[in-house]
Amino acid sequence: MRFSSTVKASPTYEDFTTFTEQDDTGDHIQEPNATHIDAKLYKNGRACLYKNYGANHFGSSWEHKIDIKLVTYSTSFSNMIAMVGTDKGTQTYLMNNAKSALYVFLFYGSGVNKLAIREMYQGSVYESSAYAMTTGT
Repeated sequence: MRFSSTVKASPTYEDFTTFTEQDDTGDHIQEPNATHIDAKLYKNGRACLYKNYGANHFGSSWEHKIDIKLVTYSTSFSNMIAMVGTDKGTQTYLMNNAKSALYVFLFYGSGVNKLAIREMYQGSVYESSAYAMTTGT
């Protein structure tokens, strides 16, 4: 799966050049710059950009805006593509270790590319409705 993402943190763009990159093969995350990321995500591959803002940075009221374009996909994928949480790691890691997070999740199910917003609270997952995504939009 390949996607392109621009995250707009209110009131300005997030500067991705200040994030730390972890990429198991070195080719998942491409061209991170101040406001845009291109990523190729593979099954069983691990890659992330992350930044620790510290406790209570966002307070109790915050807004993150994200634009996502699904460029290509396979019929077997599921990926967390944006997350605010108490720790970093895979969805399985976060669940098994009773972590909390709010994240955007892309997956392929029932013949359709889907996007959902998931909340994980102490390892339990709650999901919004899943919305169909069309390649190229």
